[in-house]
Amino acid sequence: MLPSGRILAALTLLALLAGPGRDVLAAPADSWPDRAVRIIVPFAAGGGSDLLARLAAQSLQDSLGRPFLVENRVGAGGNIGMEYVARALPDGHTLALANNTITINQALGGQPFDAARDLAPIVLVGSTPPMIAAGAAFGPQTLPDLIAFARAHPGQVSYASCGTGTAHHFAAELLQSMARIRLNHVPYKGCSQAIPDVLNGTVPVVFSTVSILAPHVKGGKVRGYATTGLVRSPAAADLPTVAESGYPGYSVDTWFGLMGPASMPREVIAKLNAEVNRVLERSDIRDRLAAQYFEPLGGTEGRFADLVRRELRTYGALVRDAGIRVDP
Repeated sequence: MLPSGRILAALTLLALLAGPGRDVLAAPADSWPDRAVRIIVPFAAGGGSDLLARLAAQSLQDSLGRPFLVENRVGAGGNIGMEYVARALPDGHTLALANNTITINQALGGQPFDAARDLAPIVLVGSTPPMIAAGAAFGPQTLPDLIAFARAHPGQVSYASCGTGTAHHFAAELLQSMARIRLNHVPYKGCSQAIPDVLNGTVPVVFSTVSILAPHVKGGKVRGYATTGLVRSPAAADLPTVAESGYPGYSVDTWFGLMGPASMPREVIAKLNAEVNRVLERSDIRDRLAAQYFEPLGGTEGRFADLVRRELRTYGALVRDAGIRVDP
């Protein structure tokens, strides 16, 4: 039997070999969760990620009997919050409500972690495509009108986005590349943060989620131009897609999913996946998602991982082929 000093030295060496933020003596997966679980939202409160995180947190708390706490860690187009999760102890007590900003940021370069290597996809929660819209007082009535106006006034039309490097920013950059126009980017720290300035006319155009903009479109305060997904959104079925509006091949969608640090125990991932899928089958949850203009997703963790890998390839090719550069 080893002396106690040698045992301590051996355990210290194992901890060092495990790397920063890793604990080789983590609690067994069958006892998870044994304390409060944090769901990190890398954007400001009130946006799509935040809304879905709070819905998921309440549902998981009710079913698993431990507190699930939502924490907003904003900045750098979502990179601050997501890097925090990527470097966290992989014991299932620190999660993220991520969106496809992680694949877009990686395609654009400069992301301080690898979306496929450093994060564990757990389960897709919902989706809502970006919408292109403008304040009701802005002149152009349709997307072709907006593009014609922007061509006549290069660099003079400002648009708000949910932040630099987000799907909404990327949707604007892709449109500028394909339509050969130049807009002035005004980034905000979250989707909800931009809305007051759009409503009061400070920034005329906005790229944001259907879930944020649809209520204002219905209220007549905002004019919707198009949605950016491959097909029309059920939440805004009267709006054409950008592809329908003269730009075939244009497609930027937004998914939201639960992720954790790489090396999370497989049993914890499976438990979370099964529980979220069960919650998404409930009619009351589906009704709440529909009321917020989200489409429920769910599915296996493999489906989620495949989506991340596919988007990394697709967006990487788009960035290269279109020569897209995202400046602040």
